[in-house]
Amino acid sequence: MVSIPVSGVIGQLSYQLERGQPADVVSINIVDRTVTIKNAGTTYYTLTDSGNAAIASRRVQLRVSIAKAAENVNLSLNSTLIDTVYEEDKQLTSPSVSGKASENSIKYFVDYSDRQVVTADSSSGALTIQGAGSAQVQVTEVSRNFENTTRNFTVNVGKAKHPVLSVANQVPGASYYPGLEIAPAELANQFGALSYEFTHTEKPETYDLKQDGTLRILKYPASRTNTYVRITVTDDGGDNYQPSSVDYDVYVLPIEEGDGEQAVITFDGNELPITSPIDVAAGDISYFSAFDTRSEAETMGDNAQKSGGYATKTVIVCQDPQDLLSCTLVTVRLQNTSHCPDGSKISYPVGAKIRYMCPGLRQPTRSEVTVSFNKTDAFNESLSAGTYQAKEPITLVHFAKPYRAGGVIEAGEIQPRAWWLIKVNLVVN
Repeated sequence: MVSIPVSGVIGQLSYQLERGQPADVVSINIVDRTVTIKNAGTTYYTLTDSGNAAIASRRVQLRVSIAKAAENVNLSLNSTLIDTVYEEDKQLTSPSVSGKASENSIKYFVDYSDRQVVTADSSSGALTIQGAGSAQVQVTEVSRNFENTTRNFTVNVGKAKHPVLSVANQVPGASYYPGLEIAPAELANQFGALSYEFTHTEKPETYDLKQDGTLRILKYPASRTNTYVRITVTDDGGDNYQPSSVDYDVYVLPIEEGDGEQAVITFDGNELPITSPIDVAAGDISYFSAFDTRSEAETMGDNAQKSGGYATKTVIVCQDPQDLLSCTLVTVRLQNTSHCPDGSKISYPVGAKIRYMCPGLRQPTRSEVTVSFNKTDAFNESLSAGTYQAKEPITLVHFAKPYRAGGVIEAGEIQPRAWWLIKVNLVVN
């Protein structure tokens, strides 16, 4: 209740609503000359003094302005936290609001400063989950008698349990060839980023696993080892799911003809030169490798980097391929020879990592591998006369950096550039 600030009244005092908001802003007691506040707002009244016999009536205007209170202190939420787990398009109800002022409306607003976790209907407060995470929801009361009053609650949406990462299609076995790369298995229920790691491999130096799951076979795994790799792939679940992992196997099958070899060549015991078509930049490292599914060729003694050295390869041969009792071991020699422009030659064992550098720092004109048979090598002296056929071919591979004739060195690491299959069909007299 507030007194009406009027003085000098002579006769009867009366009032009349003139303009402004309705009369519910205040009620007037003209006898006591007071107003009683009802609501915030502004309105105008005309006050009239009737005067007396000597003085005429007079009017003055009364402006009544009631400001809004600072805040509705009674406004509250029955909860300030909603804790749930992610489920696509899951619906939630906002906490109930109590202590609301009259003539009010409630508005809901979600802070998207981080990421969209929930959306809210601005009027009803109905929430829809969009992702896992935490979000602040602002509840604002807009009313006639109070300044906007705000309360907040938090929505925590935990990551859901992964519906289990699974293998949609297993990786089919692949026949080995130099430079072979095998794509990862096709997966189902992937929601986030994938990472790959070896679960089982007996010879990790044989394989290279890329970040995208591509498996590079650096060389064929020798016999007496399992020629498969078990890989664990993990889905981090992305924004909305917990991680999940699954294993799959990749099988490497024996090499077969027709997968890109330069040629299939027969070695009958006579010296066999194999010329490589690969250009190698002078000063670059290059080497050959020879292997079958049993083992790689090995350098004799300490001649790994000595000019004139050679490597030996033990091969299973049979007089009758259908009769295992007729099978035995023979040894062949393999030597890498570089031919220089001045006519000189540089020879190293196959497998030696050499730099192609002829006299005068010039590039070799060609490189070749010579396959030969020496009766004095291990196993060979005990061979009886006859024809021997290898159970499987020797694979010879030339490794070098990418290079184009004319001096253009391409970007890239040492890699298989050419390869051959050598069938041993040996005649011993």
